[in-house]
Parts: sequence; structure tokens; C-alpha cells
Amino acid sequence: MTMRKYLCIALMLLVVAVNSHAQHGKRFDYEKFKTEMINFIVAEAELTAAQEQKFRPVCEVMLSQKRTLFKRLRETNKATYTTNEEYKNAIRTIDKLELDMKSLEKTYHNQLLRLLPANKVFLIMRAESKFHRQAFRKAAAK
Repeated sequence: MTMRKYLCIALMLLVVAVNSHAQHGKRFDYEKFKTEMINFIVAEAELTAAQEQKFRPVCEVMLSQKRTLFKRLRETNKATYTTNEEYKNAIRTIDKLELDMKSLEKTYHNQLLRLLPANKVFLIMRAESKFHRQAFRKAAAK
């Protein structure tokens, strides 16, 4: 699967999770979601305490930056457009935001590669994807 597909899946998971919570009268608790995801990744990738200390701050910064981009992407997708030019600008904005997210992930992976062994970074990437798939399944089941 291409990275763009992974990005789209991750975005869809986040949207479904947010919508699911909103439909049940609960607000999406981003801090809880973030904590659960980081704890899942740490356990799934079998990080040592020392590795977790290196991983956690980098991950929290990346998630914060990614959330900012995602909010802008969501706002762009939700907006109402009337002219062809507005639609063109929206498409260009969406493309740019998706590329920015991918660039952010690349920067994050490179930072982690300087701090952790490559096999752990790979396991972290795999665990993050697994967490999002599970979150999507839970949200869809509600």
C-alpha cells in the first residue's frame, strides 16, 4: 500500500473516531486517544524504558504538529465552495496539507532513526498503523 493510502486511512480513522464519540454525546478526548496510542505503540514495539524515554517526547511533538495539519485539512474539507476557482484552491490546499503531513512523518521517522535502532522504528510504524486500524474497528462497531 502506498504511503498516501496509509495517510488517508489514518485520517479516516481519526474522523470516524471523532464522529463516533460526537454521535454518542461524548466529545472526542484527544489526550486520552494520544495516551492510549503512545502506550499501545510502546507495548507493541516492545520498547525498553530507555527507548520509551527517547520515543515519547518526539512522538508527542509529532502528534501535536500532525493534529494542527489535520484540523486545517478537516476545515478545508468541510468548507462550502461555490466557484470553480474556490474548488481548485481547496484541492491545492488539501494536496499541500497531505504532503506536509507526509513530510512531517518523514522528519519524525528520521529523528527516531537517530535515537533508536531501525528495527524499533519499523515496529513503531507498524504499531501506529495497527492502533489506527483497531480504533477504526472499535468506532465502526459502536
